[in-house]
Amino acid sequence: MINKTSKKFLTLILILFFSFLLISCDSEKGEYRVTLSRNINGGTVSGNGTYKCDKSVTIKATPSTGYEFDGWYEKNKLVSEKNNYTFKMPAKDLLYLAKFKAKTDTPYKVEHYLENVDNTKYTLYET
Repeated sequence: MINKTSKKFLTLILILFFSFLLISCDSEKGEYRVTLSRNINGGTVSGNGTYKCDKSVTIKATPSTGYEFDGWYEKNKLVSEKNNYTFKMPAKDLLYLAKFKAKTDTPYKVEHYLENVDNTKYTLYET
């Protein structure tokens, strides 16, 4: 006869077993999609594609001049702070957002030009 504690333990074991089956790779489907986007036009991303479950995947974020990479995010949760992020493909499609932000220490110079009367050249007016 099974007592209450044994019954609870057996139920827990069955739940864990079936949860593992749901999380593990689906041999019929086998491939899942990685979709990458970015929050602003502050750089480029690469690694979009379809990958086999359990295979190693690397996604890359390259900031443009004047920007820095601020992390890979999934549903507003930080996944990695590394530009090149490598992970094992799970049994689900993924959508990652690369966040870039403008650098605050980028030097710049403002120059004002005047157009010449004959419309052929511009002359530096002030800096």
